[in-house]
Amino acid sequence: MSRGLPLPGLAVLALLVGSPALADETDDDVAQFGPAPDQVHIELAGTTLMVSARFSLDLEGPSTSEGATSLTMPPTAMVTRATATIGSMRYPLQLADADAARTAFDDLIEGAPSSDRKAMLLLSGSDQTLTLDTALPRRTRVLLDLRLEMPTCYFRDARYALLPKRWFDKLDVARPRVAGDDIDGACAPANAFGDSEWLAFPTRELARKPPGNGRIGAIGGRLELDERHLARIELDLSRELSAAPADLHTAIVIDHSRSVMPNELEAERAIVASYLQRVPAQSRVQVIGYARTAKPMLPDWMPAAASAPRVDREIRALAPRNGSNVDSAIAEAARWLARAKGPRRLIVFTDDRIASRIEAIEPATFKRTLPDGTLVHVVSIFDGRGGLVRNDDSPLAPLAQATAGLAVSGGPDDKHQVDATLLVRPISVDQIHISGPGWTRLDIEDTTCPADNADDVGLDNTLAEGQACTWWGQGDAVSGPVTIEGLVWGRRVTRVVRPDPSQGISLARMLSATQAFSSNEDESLQELVDRAAFALNSVWSMVATWGGSGGYADTEGFGTISGGSFSSGCCSDSIGDVGIGVGTPRPPLDLRAQLAPVVAKCGAGGDHFAITLETTSEEITDVAFEGSVARATEKCLVEGTWDLSLKIPNAPWRASTRTEF
Repeated sequence: MSRGLPLPGLAVLALLVGSPALADETDDDVAQFGPAPDQVHIELAGTTLMVSARFSLDLEGPSTSEGATSLTMPPTAMVTRATATIGSMRYPLQLADADAARTAFDDLIEGAPSSDRKAMLLLSGSDQTLTLDTALPRRTRVLLDLRLEMPTCYFRDARYALLPKRWFDKLDVARPRVAGDDIDGACAPANAFGDSEWLAFPTRELARKPPGNGRIGAIGGRLELDERHLARIELDLSRELSAAPADLHTAIVIDHSRSVMPNELEAERAIVASYLQRVPAQSRVQVIGYARTAKPMLPDWMPAAASAPRVDREIRALAPRNGSNVDSAIAEAARWLARAKGPRRLIVFTDDRIASRIEAIEPATFKRTLPDGTLVHVVSIFDGRGGLVRNDDSPLAPLAQATAGLAVSGGPDDKHQVDATLLVRPISVDQIHISGPGWTRLDIEDTTCPADNADDVGLDNTLAEGQACTWWGQGDAVSGPVTIEGLVWGRRVTRVVRPDPSQGISLARMLSATQAFSSNEDESLQELVDRAAFALNSVWSMVATWGGSGGYADTEGFGTISGGSFSSGCCSDSIGDVGIGVGTPRPPLDLRAQLAPVVAKCGAGGDHFAITLETTSEEITDVAFEGSVARATEKCLVEGTWDLSLKIPNAPWRASTRTEF
């Protein structure tokens, strides 16, 4: 069977169950989580995980049931479709206003009985809990197929989603379970529970691009709600953002003036050792010590790996001297770099205790002494600060900024270890700023990109390679593109994203699953989002009815019903502008004539198959194909159907239509 998008997810399922699906489960499992599915199919569609899950349920009758058991669904999942199969009959559950559906169910279970009772399934739920209420004239075996939609989390060139542990054994294609504190820290949603494990889907789109700015990705969606629009931007960095050139020449100048404490000189040595270990082995280095004068430590440019032991000995042997003439050191490095072929780099170590005359030198003056294209890093030594961090306030930081390099400060940790990778190649995007005309940042749970004032309030405004962050904004119909700005070392990087309105329903489902605005001052915003999700939540339920018209007032199954009279707002022929009429079904739509040209074009006139369309008014929202035809023919039929512009007089607000050929 070829399908459109698989199911968006729900939360909990309440059923009367005596099912083979429970045979391998403990009573405690079922009591806590409800039955596990018999079958699970998953696939990644863009950034969304599509899940299809089938449950086998033995439901009692003649009786009614309200929330007999519960079924735990994956975190952040939304159920977008449900179908009940009883014998050879399929009953798609239609989306309906939750309050109207509940009223219709209550009316049925209080209704007068007859020999021909109406059957009804009511699926509802939120907060990871799906409830199935049933009114059935006889004991019935139901195959309940759910389709769920789940957002995924980008992390190190893969997309991750949490799946309940019990679901893994039911996957139609076995997949490894992934675990790790780093994944949990980067991706675990706030409502994650301990009985879930990670699925990973490698995504190499960014990693396949050349090292550099191409490995910075950004995508955006737009949700239109009355006069308000919401935008979501996701910024993704590949696992390895960049690479150091193999023919790199690096001149390193070491401060051994008297103001440098012994532990600070040791910090310089440790950082240089780390750099030489991580830079390409055959790249070339020269190390220059400076105080009042500057002196090279190596006789010539030497391979980084081979020179490391000698460089280590030379730095250990440096004696303190008066003077911190970093200008002399830069001039000496410039002479060596002028003889180099290929990319040139200068790393300047300093304790920041330099003469005022040097502080007064303009960065352009230093830059003019260096060969064109030389990139400069500045390292301010602070022993005791484990690791290296960006420091644009260093006295020599303007020199790094003028050459698109990086100024950092820090030193080894208490175990005398330090990682100098950020001096070898860019490993983050810093000073991130996201804005757009007409957009105002929304600080909700899923907003993880740094705020503009992050640095001012002591928060990190850096995104490390392999990581992702999201930004939400609120605007209106005229709000324009969103601009992402940041620094990669000293180079400014810009991405402009036009939020895609076709992603609106996916955004609504994300926000509905997390109830992002439930505590917002504007409570109406959450209801707008929930209605735009068109999936099971607090405002939408799913309903199927069939059979006669008799009720269940004579049965023992129905629970307490609140007093008052009920007016049917669901599941009838005339339902107004909410809910779906499924009680006395409408005549099925006849779409054969409009599908016929597609069948003819694909040469399928002699084949036997069925096409089921889900429509909202005249829009096709899903295509399901059943039949045994050539793969190319099936693809032609499905794609051709998606391209149709249906004409349906007095079109129902929502319908599912099966056409057999």
